[in-house]
Amino acid sequence: MSRKLIGHNVNAEFLGEIKADIGYFYLELYKESSSVPELFFHPIIAWALESQTYCPYPVTLSGVQTENISILRPDGIVSMPISGGYCDSVEEWLTHENALDAIVHGGAKR
Repeated sequence: MSRKLIGHNVNAEFLGEIKADIGYFYLELYKESSSVPELFFHPIIAWALESQTYCPYPVTLSGVQTENISILRPDGIVSMPISGGYCDSVEEWLTHENALDAIVHGGAKR
């Protein structure tokens, strides 16, 4: 399956997608230079498997996410698979991102 990546003019090859369990969220930290950062939680609805490495990429209602991937797991841990790191909570992750004062939203950015 070929899929156009959101925000890029790049096509990526994926083997397919598998359904995601409930409780996983893609965290999007939206920072504008002149305003307070905002955090959005996007439910992960599926995992897209990259055809060469079998690496799973989160699929949200906006499409496959391939950059700045931070995933909130059902146990409250935030994993960052690209860098191989993790944080024990969203608050710790916000501290790591220098955005402790972020406005937290429950849904997708409008």
